[in-house]
Amino acid sequence: MIHVVASMRVKEGALDQILPIIRQLVSETVKEEGCVRYECTRDLRDGNHLLILETWESRAHLDAHMQSAHFKTLSPQMDAFRTGPSEITVTEAI
Repeated sequence: MIHVVASMRVKEGALDQILPIIRQLVSETVKEEGCVRYECTRDLRDGNHLLILETWESRAHLDAHMQSAHFKTLSPQMDAFRTGPSEITVTEAI
């Protein structure tokens, strides 16, 4: 299993703009082959700090996700609402 944590900070006042994009990304991604988990969560102490938590059956499934049309379309749309690039951690179950 491959696990991914994508951490992003949303600009002040931009949460209402970015959430529909993220929800669409989640909705499309959970249908992908090899997707075990894909959800967005919000830090309870800092409402502008979002985490996307992912679990994939294999690295090949994650790579296919990153090449999917919805990922390539929706991910750049989030850029205008983030304070900077996401921090992404990819791990493998051992």
